[in-house]
Amino acid sequence: MILMTTFLMTFNFFLKRLFLNLTEIFKPNLFCNGFRSKFILLLCILEILWTMPTPEEIVKKKREILELLDQTCQKCPEEIAIQRNDKTITYALLDTLANQLANCLIANQLPKGSIIAVMLDDRINIIIALIGILRAGCVFVPLDPEFPEKRLRHIVKELSPDGFITQTHRRIVANMTDKKTRLLNLEGNQSADKTEQFIPIIEPLNSFSAEKPSISIDNEAMCYIYHTSGSTGTPKGIVGRLKSISHFIRWEIETFNVSQGWRISQFTMPTFDAFLRDVFVALCAGGTICIPPENNKLLDSQTLLDWIDKQQINLIHCVPALFKIMVAGALDSQKLKSLQYILMAGEVLPVSDVKTWMETYERKIQLVNLYGASETTMVKFYHLVQKSDMERGFIPIGQPMKGAKAIILDDNQEVCPQGIIGELYIRTPYLTLGYYNKPELTQAVFVPNPFSQKPDDLIYKTGDLARVLSDGHFQFIGRKDNQVKIRGIRVELGEIEKVLIHHRLVKNAVVLFREDNTGVQRLVAYIVPALKQEPKTSELQRFLKEKLPEYMVPSIFITLEAIPLTSHGKINKQTLPKPAQIRQQPEKNFIAPRNALEFQLTKIWEKVLGISPIGVDENFFDRGGHSLLAITLLTKIEKHFRKRLALITLFQLPTIAEQASLLSESNQNIIAWQALEAIQPQGTYPPLFMMGSTHLARALLPWLGTNQPVFGLNVFGFYPQDNKQHSIPDIQTLAKQCIEEIQTVQPEGPYYLAGYCGDAKAAFEIAQLLHANGQEVAVLALFDGFLGLTKQGQQGYSLHQHWLNLLEFGPIYLFDKIRQKWQYYLQEIQEQWLSPLGNKLNLWIHKTPSTQFRYTSFINAYNQARAHYVPQTYHGNITLFFASEWRVKEVSAFTQLATGQIEIYEIQGYHDNLFVTPQVEMLGKQLRACLEKNR
Repeated sequence: MILMTTFLMTFNFFLKRLFLNLTEIFKPNLFCNGFRSKFILLLCILEILWTMPTPEEIVKKKREILELLDQTCQKCPEEIAIQRNDKTITYALLDTLANQLANCLIANQLPKGSIIAVMLDDRINIIIALIGILRAGCVFVPLDPEFPEKRLRHIVKELSPDGFITQTHRRIVANMTDKKTRLLNLEGNQSADKTEQFIPIIEPLNSFSAEKPSISIDNEAMCYIYHTSGSTGTPKGIVGRLKSISHFIRWEIETFNVSQGWRISQFTMPTFDAFLRDVFVALCAGGTICIPPENNKLLDSQTLLDWIDKQQINLIHCVPALFKIMVAGALDSQKLKSLQYILMAGEVLPVSDVKTWMETYERKIQLVNLYGASETTMVKFYHLVQKSDMERGFIPIGQPMKGAKAIILDDNQEVCPQGIIGELYIRTPYLTLGYYNKPELTQAVFVPNPFSQKPDDLIYKTGDLARVLSDGHFQFIGRKDNQVKIRGIRVELGEIEKVLIHHRLVKNAVVLFREDNTGVQRLVAYIVPALKQEPKTSELQRFLKEKLPEYMVPSIFITLEAIPLTSHGKINKQTLPKPAQIRQQPEKNFIAPRNALEFQLTKIWEKVLGISPIGVDENFFDRGGHSLLAITLLTKIEKHFRKRLALITLFQLPTIAEQASLLSESNQNIIAWQALEAIQPQGTYPPLFMMGSTHLARALLPWLGTNQPVFGLNVFGFYPQDNKQHSIPDIQTLAKQCIEEIQTVQPEGPYYLAGYCGDAKAAFEIAQLLHANGQEVAVLALFDGFLGLTKQGQQGYSLHQHWLNLLEFGPIYLFDKIRQKWQYYLQEIQEQWLSPLGNKLNLWIHKTPSTQFRYTSFINAYNQARAHYVPQTYHGNITLFFASEWRVKEVSAFTQLATGQIEIYEIQGYHDNLFVTPQVEMLGKQLRACLEKNR
């Protein structure tokens, strides 16, 4: 059968190509276009008939997910199944808790097929509930307690659950059901739950048997119901089967060789069906489900990557929107060494994000683009992203996975030839059962296969436009209807419109998902007022949030006199103004920026949110912000102000005014400086670590090349963020701290180090300690560096040096030295007199030391540590770069201390001009040659 199929496909492809070539040669004499298209159509149909599986095909019996989980629990009972922070659940404990819950449901008259609604906050408890419900043969229905009450009430009324599992939200579910419902309250206070609606389960869970229930599980029956947005204005429930979810889980484990011990991230909200993938891929393979702290809410870009790195995650499931956040913080190519795969689905994967990621992580972290629909049970297409995809300008969705086939049909239900756009249909024996209690809607999308005579041979009508590429891969084009995906969640725009027109001030409304002026896709609502009074954006958003989830609330509202129509009476979406063309009118109580800091923050907000103007007292989340945009905002704030705000700060201080106040203060929620700064993190060469002034390292970048990573060691990164004594004990201690930072990027040598002027001492000591620890230092480059063995030694040749420089450079040298001396005395006055006086005034007014005084004290402490530093013998090579002003500097200090070779370069110019044009160009080129020679 396989050989015959392969032969027919090859022969079919050959005939199709041959015929196309012939028609080009002989047209229009021998072949008319109609005959040509029908011939190609016939060949395409033959290909589909021979390549698509039929429902009668016997699939080899394989283990379902509950069997795989049982096998894992027996095989590795003491391995960690779930981990969140320091809390862990072993497979043995998970098995026990899930069995007790399953036996509890069965004992309380909740037989197979009972619908169990789950409203919990703790994801560990949700996972236990999920497994327990499935083992009891019941149906798992997750409910989000943060959903508007009206939406929850509709879902509960439609499902009429037989049981509820909740904890702190029992008051929310009260009065939502019309029938007596069993209630399992995990808080344990069951007697207080007896109401007209609820029959509480009194017995504690640990009183039930820990043995697996001895009941048969029907893998064809419904096992879960997940709700998605509906075009009628109400959510619709998608009914899934164990058979179908098991097929996907087995496929992913086999395709990506997921095995025991793998650590898999859990980012998906439990109310979306991809949550099942996060859970069962890990558990069925013997891996660990790794749940981020606070259910993702406290993760900024850098913290997210740090968490992935620290947790040694092997596989990530996420939506492209979350991947974009990861890309924003992906600066360190040495991190994420455990990560092997990032699987993304739910949205279009931007090429720009993939390109940026690949530039940072040249080593193998395989990105995988997935495509599918909840109705087909998870994804049904996959594509291993390659560098060659960058040339396409888009990332394909790939080809159907094993057990699924796809065709593209036009409006006449005829097959679209290669390259022609049509609607995508999926055929697989692993479809869901359709929509709960919506047979007409189910029949509208699960349609008979037009190339089969059997009525039960169904294919899923995706509503997505796509085409087949020349290499056989599929390209997703967009939606055919009014449905979009927001952060991986399917949304019917019609549902938002139907809610919006019920507002008393809205006569008509159209909602689109389109790009703003920053290139970000946003929900945009076009409204026609019912009265002369124009509704406020904040009022409309509050109204929608009472009835819709946060992700379905538009961030931009545009008022029109009328909705434009085409000549056929349809909405003319092309003529609706783009958000980039709109500047919204400020509301009456609008407060504009009052100082430079608020003005800068406002500009960042406007860029991130894509709207203008924004008042300094307006709430970020009321103006369309959400958790993913919040991370983008914080990343831009850190880049602009060089201060990092924790994400929790944005939830606590969601206005520009509050954030400006925080940024203007020294606060523990702000990381003002980083000890190790990624100046140029990309590149395949070993990184160069420069001690001291990181802005000097930036000046060298144009001449070091884009393949040379550069990191700066900023002494202010060790500056305490409190009001305690600011001191650096000694250079040796500072060097140890610097090595700890360096080895977070590069754990092993050879190391490449540099330091300028007085920072050369710290660079020298870093090299000294690395050598003592058995590490190789390939380059120690010192720019106008001196070790200052004795103070007398420095003074002994100072006058002689100045005299020679005066002869070399002329009177301009003298004037320059007078200017430098004057600046030095002004700085001394500032540090010795003005700063202490200002500090006393600050203490009197604010009861805290001034920022200037604390920074000055810290600098003085650093200078004192350098003055007392006594270098020891260094068993390595040193490269010295001297400005010609310092050309007569004695190198005896280095020759006395270094047992290796000393190489000296001279740059024409002064010490203070070493890092400005044209001197910096010569310095950069010489340094690059030095690095290349020692690699």
